[in-house]
Amino acid sequence: MTSSLAAGDWRRRLADIQSGWIWAVLAWWVVVLAWGDQLPIQCFDHYWSHAANQGLKLLSDGSLWIGYLAMLAVLVRGYALGDLAMRAYAWSYFATQMIISGGVVQLLKMTIGRARPGLEDLNGALHPDLLVASPNFHSFPSGHTTDLMISAVFIAGLLPRPEQRRCCLIIAAGLVALRVLLVKHWPTDVLAGVVLGGGGALLVIGLVIGAATDVARPETAAVPLAGAEFGKV
Repeated sequence: MTSSLAAGDWRRRLADIQSGWIWAVLAWWVVVLAWGDQLPIQCFDHYWSHAANQGLKLLSDGSLWIGYLAMLAVLVRGYALGDLAMRAYAWSYFATQMIISGGVVQLLKMTIGRARPGLEDLNGALHPDLLVASPNFHSFPSGHTTDLMISAVFIAGLLPRPEQRRCCLIIAAGLVALRVLLVKHWPTDVLAGVVLGGGGALLVIGLVIGAATDVARPETAAVPLAGAEFGKV
């Protein structure tokens, strides 16, 4: 059974990904500080944004599948090549999505019960209740954002060049702006998703790589993946 993780290489990779994630967090923090949470209503709740609604929604929902399909390909390749580390990486991605996006985020949504933009006066801005099932009060945090940031972090770990890894996170931070453009979320919802998704994924990858490199020696040959060697810079 071969391994494709080298501790030194992955420390550098994680540093690149972390810097891209920090820039993404800072960018959304600036948006919140500059415009506050009224940005969706003031700027995007107009006829032109509604006219483009279907196209923007398709792009927002479709972007989630990039991560699912990419990591499914990694999982299949890991089994085909008998690479334990590659399989662990892919399974860690799916576990992270289930725990953070499917568990933590949904619990926060139901507990906080924040109304989506334009729906605050239905029952007030907040409607905290563990039994809240209405999506009208599932604004905080943004599930799409959390999901996409998890995918961006894991995909960035597979990219061969430092600038590609950082750009992957920055592009993801731009794509999640669609949640504001669609008037589905407040900017602070998106900021929380960027923090939760990116930070959670970085933590999981760090733990997985740490555990894998306890048994995998740095001199072990890496397995080529997506035009680069998985585990080598």
